[in-house]
Amino acid sequence: NLLAPPMDFDSAPRPIDGNGDGVEIVDIGDYEFAGIIGSIDLIVAGGDLQECLSPQGNTVESRIALTPENLQLTSVELFLNGASVANTLVSQVTLPMGTNLIEAVIVTAAGYELRSQRTVQVVDTTAPVINARFVDRRTGKELSPVEANGMTFVKVKIDADDVCDPDPEVESMLG
Repeated sequence: NLLAPPMDFDSAPRPIDGNGDGVEIVDIGDYEFAGIIGSIDLIVAGGDLQECLSPQGNTVESRIALTPENLQLTSVELFLNGASVANTLVSQVTLPMGTNLIEAVIVTAAGYELRSQRTVQVVDTTAPVINARFVDRRTGKELSPVEANGMTFVKVKIDADDVCDPDPEVESMLG
């Protein structure tokens, strides 16, 4: 390291951290090794197609996996639908209903920018739970479906519960 020139034959600076371990060592050749560029993979818990879990969306863990694992970084940023949401390798992200683009961008100590992205869809395929109650309009007494059958003065109270829709619309027709 002490006797090598500060530049190689292509005027690239030397020494550099060629293997990503945090130690700069001169390459023995005329041309300095450019270093391990590395790679990243963005992992989203639950996968790329998820059933909706709440009206606010799904809160999931996202993890940026590095190759090699000891790759030295200068910055980490995670984006959700274009907006920066975290600057750590592991973070919690809330994905709203619909199609979401999650992108990880890191810069290595060697100056390389690495990117990985995932498109994650949060869908609502679970039907709402519908409850119907029958009430005698004259007395206010709740009736069983058998008791309500054939009665003229019956009020039907219908409500629905949907995990992802806080106010599901209920519509009914009586025949």
